[in-house]
Amino acid sequence: MADDLRAVHPGHLPAPLRGDPGTVRARITAALRAYWNTCFEPWWPRVRAVLQADVVHRGQVMSAYGMASMFADLSERVRLVDGVVRVRLGTNARFRRATTGEGLTLVPTLFSRGATTPISPDEPPVIMYGARGVGTLWQAEPGWSPKALAGLVGAARAGLLTVLATPASSTELAGRLGVTTSAVNQHLRALREAGLLTSARHGRSVLYLRSELGDALVTGASSGGEVPRSSR
Repeated sequence: MADDLRAVHPGHLPAPLRGDPGTVRARITAALRAYWNTCFEPWWPRVRAVLQADVVHRGQVMSAYGMASMFADLSERVRLVDGVVRVRLGTNARFRRATTGEGLTLVPTLFSRGATTPISPDEPPVIMYGARGVGTLWQAEPGWSPKALAGLVGAARAGLLTVLATPASSTELAGRLGVTTSAVNQHLRALREAGLLTSARHGRSVLYLRSELGDALVTGASSGGEVPRSSR
């Protein structure tokens, strides 16, 4: 650790990084814990849901369209060409790294929109890329659904109706909401049979979206107006 600190601060170590190595390590650990508790922990469930949804989406793209399409969808800087993953970086660093026996780890992040890799072939093969769905990070959680709507269809189904203003698959919804796919499918079937959702097949996945009746129901419940009745 001492060598690493001197490499980062070659001239003079800041006061908190001086002294007994054990004490310095404890200071660093406490500072990192305080940073996590303040900046990340309160919002981690939201962040994790977005990251999980991205992982599910990448798996669906790979399953439906192949490995090259999945890599092409990561970033405009990443391509799979003739069995080689090519990453165009913003620096002049150039190297080739074999992944045999180690594999390649893909890491979605909310803190970068491009793609980054280690700067040395001696480091583990990793590509960090910007996760999709960042715009949904601060959307209201399903638990915040209007009381009138939750009272009518239940909290879980009200949450799904709220989320499905944009299309999503049951697997993606399960990842975002932190529940099982089978539980989500039960609610989706009930909502679709009631005319509140529409569905369409996209590759090997089925995407769900609020119907006009579902839109009217959510809008009416949010505004406190009369909830429309289905003609079914």
